[in-house]
Order: sequence, then structure tokens, then C-alpha cells
Amino acid sequence: MDGALVGLEATVEAARAYAESADAPGTRRVYGTAWRQFIQWCGLRGLDSLPATGTTLAFWLSDLAKAGMKPKTLHVKAAAVRWAHMSARDPDGKPLPNPTDTPEVRLVMRGILRDAATRGIRREPADPITAELLRLLVHPIDRKSSVRGRRDAAIILLGFGSAMRRSELAAMEFGDLEYVERGVLVRIRRSKGDQFGEGQAVAVLRARDQNLCPVAALEAWLRIMKAEGSEGGRVFREITKADRILPDSDGLTPESISRIVQKRADLAGVEGRISAHSLRAGFVTTALIRGKPLAKVKDHARHKAVATTLEYFRDMELFEGHPGEGLL
Repeated sequence: MDGALVGLEATVEAARAYAESADAPGTRRVYGTAWRQFIQWCGLRGLDSLPATGTTLAFWLSDLAKAGMKPKTLHVKAAAVRWAHMSARDPDGKPLPNPTDTPEVRLVMRGILRDAATRGIRREPADPITAELLRLLVHPIDRKSSVRGRRDAAIILLGFGSAMRRSELAAMEFGDLEYVERGVLVRIRRSKGDQFGEGQAVAVLRARDQNLCPVAALEAWLRIMKAEGSEGGRVFREITKADRILPDSDGLTPESISRIVQKRADLAGVEGRISAHSLRAGFVTTALIRGKPLAKVKDHARHKAVATTLEYFRDMELFEGHPGEGLL
């Protein structure tokens, strides 16, 4: 610790406590964990964690990047250190300097981002289709007379309500569905986070608004499937130009799922970087904005780490409690 700051040990502990009491419980845990990791890293190297210099923070971020940590997760780590410094005060009661707002950190982060882009890691994320955009997206779809319309509506609404990946939607079969009082349980036999095929279950709730209900949309599509003699195999199939289910279809590919979402977005005038992943991102973003428990959102999306869930929050959080709200 810096000897010039008397009693800084107590301030370190206070900063840790403040970091752990930040806004939502999930954020609290993420920031608290990251802050403790930073303290430990500094301690092993004889460096000050509070106040930390920009050089110290830049070294830590570089170490994490070399270990394979993604740029977005590094931003979360840096945000935890920033929060700790914002929460702490020096012995005179003055705020501590923010180490994230330094040339050293900015330079290192630019280098990390450039290196990630060179190695093909960085990519522009899909824009989230929030609940508000979801309504716009499905409104023009003909779900009364069009077989294709019923299929596409089911894909879009189930994709949002389940927060499933496009590969999981494409692989879903009749036998994976179990209807219960409050909705439907979807059994996922294998997914990105379950490479050994142990299986996972996703609970999809019925919505109060029937126009946005994923379960109602799925049921409407399955009625069409059964009417045409399809009661087994893949749930989502190809449609012919004559608006009939393609016989002996092996089911849609993940890429086809994404193209359907993109096409429906174009037809509805929903702009941005839209893909099937926009539905998954939209559920997580909407749930977090509306104050749903972070742990529950993480579990529903089946993320391994809460930091991954927080990444989906994207820049939306910047508009919450904006100081300019109501000024004009």
C-alpha cells in the first residue's frame, strides 16, 4: 500500500464492500469477484491495488488477455476496478483517481482489441430484438392463412421466449416437447454448453398477450404439422413455394433460422444487425432492463458465467437513469 495514504487498508476494505453492494445482486457478485482477483494479483506482485495506477491496471488486463480472456469480459473486469475507486476516498475525503481513465489503459485496450480483431475474435454483436421490437417484428406476419407465416412466427416467438440458440431451435424435435400447466418444457439434447450430451431443459412460459405468446405460436404451428401428417422428427421444416411443408424435410439448418429472422425483420422495417441470435440477446436484455434477477436470467439463458449474461446488457444500461432524461 502507498505509505502516504494513512489507514488505506481500511479504505481498501470499504471499497471492496462498496463494490459488492453495487446495484443488482448479480453485478455485486461479478464486481466483488473481479475486485478480489485484482487485489490478489497486485498483492502477489507487490503493487498497490487501491489506489492503483493506470500502469498497474494495464498490466493486469494484459495478463488476462494473454490468458485468453475476451475483450468484453476485460471491460467488466476494468469496470469493477473503476467502481472500487469511485466508491473509495482518500484520508482527506477526496475521490481516488480513476485508473481506467488513463492513457496506459486506453492504449493497452486498443492493442487488445486490435489483436483480437486480427485473430478473428472480435465481431460486431447482433442487435437485441427487445420485447418492443418483437411486437413490431411479428405484427405483419400472416398467421391465419399462411403456413410459412405460422412457422416463422413460432420460430421468432419461441426463439425469444426460450432464449435458445439457433442450432438448438433447428435441432428441436417433437419428442423434445413436454407441455405443462404454465407452458412447455423443451429438452435440449446437446448444445454449445453441454458438449457431452447430458441434456438441459428450458421452461417457456405462456404469455398474457396471445399475439406474443411463444407457446400459442408453437401450438398453432404443430397443428399445421399434424394436419399434414407430420408428428415426428424435426419441429421446424422447410416450406415449398406453394406454401406447403416440404415432404421428407430433414428440418431447417441454423443458418436458415437466422435468414428467416433477418427476412422478417426487413419486412417489418426493423433495422440493425439482426440475426437469430438477436432473439436470445433480446430476451436477456429485456429481462435485465425490467429488473429480473440476474441469476434467473443467467440460468434461463444457460450461461456458465454471470459475466457472459452481463455482456448482453450491452449499451442499454447507459440509458437507464440518464441525467438528461426530462431536460428537454
